[in-house]
Amino acid sequence: MSKIQLKYAAVEPYFQKVNLVVEKGASLAITGAYRNELLQTIGCFRVLTNGTYRLEYHQNETKDVGDLAVLRQTKMGYLPAQDEFLKDETVLENIQLPFFFQTGTNKLPGARKQRLDQLSKLIGIHELLGKKAVHLNAFQIKCMALIRACLHAPSILLIEEPEKALTEAQLEKFIQCLRSVKAEGVTLIISSENPTVCASCQDVFELTGEQILSN
Repeated sequence: MSKIQLKYAAVEPYFQKVNLVVEKGASLAITGAYRNELLQTIGCFRVLTNGTYRLEYHQNETKDVGDLAVLRQTKMGYLPAQDEFLKDETVLENIQLPFFFQTGTNKLPGARKQRLDQLSKLIGIHELLGKKAVHLNAFQIKCMALIRACLHAPSILLIEEPEKALTEAQLEKFIQCLRSVKAEGVTLIISSENPTVCASCQDVFELTGEQILSN
């Protein structure tokens, strides 16, 4: 079955008549105007003004942003274009922080600790976990954000403009990190106009023409 399916989806004032299917475990690049708005819609940050959005067995017709947030937190990881972090905290503390806010606890359960250790080794920054985030370069910051987004083992990973602040060489390395995550069966959906990013994905979806509501 399809992981994600949009039918005649619209979010005013950005786009309309979007028909999109993303299969489980696929990688997709979204390009064109309002690509980030479409990514945010898939990520349940925006509600549809028309059409339907199905995520696995969930028919998403709600207009309640709170309901969407619950769905996002259980199914998805999200990397915004602007990486937010606390410079004076360690890499480990930055990765753990969202979990502590969501659960109200200051201790990771054993399964999450194991997951963090596994991801930090897979992505190659395990030796940096005790380092203050202020000392990281742009690539290392992006890797820290990636681990944080994947800590709860999401089935879908959404990434906004991964090329931001990275050199071409760093971007190539980060794409390799994304491939390592995808190899675990994670579905990747990326908003980007960067040719290197688009070429790394199995499919490209472009928002154009009659789908655009405003300029």
